[in-house]
Amino acid sequence: MDNDTGAIQWGPWVISGIALIQIWVIAIIRRLKKPSLDIFESGNIEVGYSGFGPTLGLIGTLRVLYKDVFIRRVVTTITKLKDQSVHNFNWRAFRPNTFSPNPNTSLQYEIASSFLLTSNNIHKYNIFFVDESFTAEIAPQIGRVLKEWLDFRARRLKEIKDKSQDNINLLLNNPLLNNILYDEFFQSGGLTNAYTILDRACYWEKAEYRLIFQVETTKPNHTFQKEFYFSLSDDDVKLLHMNSVIILRMLCGISEQFNFAFPEYKSSLVE
Repeated sequence: MDNDTGAIQWGPWVISGIALIQIWVIAIIRRLKKPSLDIFESGNIEVGYSGFGPTLGLIGTLRVLYKDVFIRRVVTTITKLKDQSVHNFNWRAFRPNTFSPNPNTSLQYEIASSFLLTSNNIHKYNIFFVDESFTAEIAPQIGRVLKEWLDFRARRLKEIKDKSQDNINLLLNNPLLNNILYDEFFQSGGLTNAYTILDRACYWEKAEYRLIFQVETTKPNHTFQKEFYFSLSDDDVKLLHMNSVIILRMLCGISEQFNFAFPEYKSSLVE
């Protein structure tokens, strides 16, 4: 009876001890395990060309297992398969994970910056990527467009004012006047050089592309990545090259909507 009583008294302590050991073992295993980061793409790839140069818009979800990680930055690498030319895109802004049926609705972007990704929460991303080498190389070459346009506009407005017998204020406030003057400026050859530079700088072609989505973390320092493929058609490329004209119009203060291509994600070229 004494042995049985002792066993009964020790039983709960043994069970508690085993449970406690299990908790510590699990905690140690989790501590020793390296984090695993999953990348889940969503929707289509947004391929663009604007005043930022060639751009990408990517939507999806990030999930980390075992450990929290600090996301230092997210980058993408695009390789045109027919000539193996490579272009690197850095994140520039976070876009809201909302949808508006009105294309003219202005969206507020948040400047992209590092953030903590925890194992308890997923992170929905909607990231706008730019090729920063474009800005460094091309922007200075077209930097005089705005000044030349303003000089041309001021000169023509003065000429119109001197000749017009009508109410000049009504004329100047007519939004159509700006478009008429811009067309004159364009036809005069004032934008020919800038247009040529922009059109040649748009490297999107009818081709197959490889996209590598890379998430760089710190503590631990690691790069997680996922590879995709996509294709651009003739129609896609024509739309994107038309943006060279739109860029110039926007530089001159004329509101426009940019064209985009929305190719599907492919896991391989065989699809």
